[in-house]
Formats: sequence, structure tokens, C-alpha cells
Amino acid sequence: MKKIINHSDFQKFFGTKKLPSIFLKEIKINKLKYRDLSSSENKKIFDLLENTLKNKKLNKSGKKYKKKWNVGWNENLDLLKKKRKNPLIPKYFNKYKYARIGGKIYKTETNFFDYKLLKLITSFIFIKYFKNSRNILEFGAGTGHNLVNLSRFNKLAKLHALDWAQETKKICNLLKKDINIEGHTFDYFNPKVNFSLNKNWSCFTIASLEQVGLNYKKFIDLIIKKKPKLVVNLEPIAELLDKNSELENLSIKYFLKRNYLKDYLNYLKKLEKKKKIKIIKTRKSYFGSLYINGYSLIVWKPIG
Repeated sequence: MKKIINHSDFQKFFGTKKLPSIFLKEIKINKLKYRDLSSSENKKIFDLLENTLKNKKLNKSGKKYKKKWNVGWNENLDLLKKKRKNPLIPKYFNKYKYARIGGKIYKTETNFFDYKLLKLITSFIFIKYFKNSRNILEFGAGTGHNLVNLSRFNKLAKLHALDWAQETKKICNLLKKDINIEGHTFDYFNPKVNFSLNKNWSCFTIASLEQVGLNYKKFIDLIIKKKPKLVVNLEPIAELLDKNSELENLSIKYFLKRNYLKDYLNYLKKLEKKKKIKIIKTRKSYFGSLYINGYSLIVWKPIG
């Protein structure tokens, strides 16, 4: 049966009945279509997921991927220089024609469904949490595509794209003529912010902090020291998934196999008990990709 992403899907994801009118328009414009899998298709997908977990050559995330990201963002930089259509979309999008929606896997029928869905998710986040910030940092910004999207909803903010790939700074230099953006070199494994920020600043990560495994404590220490108004993480968070769900449990196992973010929320909860931070919202991923429920939401801020 053919279906389309609608407002009720996002109400379920964000746990709210009220969606901004501007966001409702975004949903209608995109018209993200998908369909149910047949029983045989569903079996093939589950077999694929289980066999992938058995693959001993499945790479773990970490520092060794720095060269890979440099190469990837350089491809986008080249597209931007040549003024190609949608030059900032990372190459890992539109690779698989499947999506996780509300606890099931479906076949997608809209080109770049995964990218457009993420853009909708982040649009809501930017409208709700970042419309009044005047300095906004994205850690692990890559091509800067998330910040370009954010600039549609907050035209007054100074945007900062932080990434360990030098190409990010080069991309930002080309984007400056259209939006107020600055690129900076940043390493999650040795985190430093070497530029001044006023008191009204916020930050976010989107599927980038996942790369550090258990090595996030230095990053959190930096955030607590710098005291942003708000931190938003849209990341794979195993603690929010249900081990009793076959599909979600496969996602948890994939996180472990790839060394994605581990015990991050549990650590934040420990810091909250120590009154170092306040967790404002957590929400399990309602949407995901073929392999994972990767877009769980955590909103928090330092206190004290």
C-alpha cells in the first residue's frame, strides 16, 4: 500500500500536537512517498540486516575515517565550485531506497527520500529551538547543508560550521556570499573552540557525534565550560530504543558493531544528577534508515 509522510508522523516523532504552520507547509511541499514491503521483501531485508551484523569486515567508526571525510567533502566542494544542482548533499544519501517509519521498514518512492526527510526533521528543530539564537554552532558540520537549511529560519544568526575536514572551511568560504557562515577546524577527539562567542549561543550535532564511540566526555566537558544556551543532539541513542523490538534490537547491535555513540544519554543523566546539566527533552527516533534508528533527539543545557 502506498503512503505519504504527513503531519501525524512528525507529531508522533516530536511528541507534540502543535506543529508550526511554516513546518506544515514544508511537509506538503516535499510529498515523501513510500510503500509497504511484501512478506518476501520484508524477509530479505531482515536477512540482510542479520547477515550484515555477521560481517567481520564491517568497519568501526573513529579517527581513522578522517581521510575518508576529507575526500567526501572535497567531492561536494568540487560540485559547489562547478555550480551543480544540490552540491552540498553528502554522497551517502539516496544510497538505499528504504526507510524506518514508526517501527517498520518501507520501500521509499521519492528520490532522495532520506535527505529530504532529515531536512524536514531538522527544519522543525531549527524552528523550535534556534530561531532566537545569534550564534549557532554545528559540530561535525560536514558540507554545511544543515546550516544552510537553518539559515532559512534564522537570518540574523552567525553560523559556525565545525569539522575536522579542511574542506568544510573551503565550502563555507564559498557560501559566505549568500549566508552568514564561518568554517572552523574541530576535532571531537581533541575538542577546542578557538574563537570568541557571546552569551547567546547554541549548538547542535546531527549524526556526527556518533563517530566517537565512548570518546565524548572531553566534548561534553568543553560544552559545559563554554555554557551554551542550548545543546541539541540528533544521534543514534541506544538507550532510547526497545530491545524487545526485533527491528530496534538489530539497530542497537549495529550501533555496537560500528562503534557508534555508546552510553551517551546515561552519562548525561549522571551529569544531571550532579546538577551540572539539565536534560530538557529526549525522544526516541521515529524515523530511520535501512540499518538503524539513527535520529533520536536529546535537548539539554549546562547549568550552574
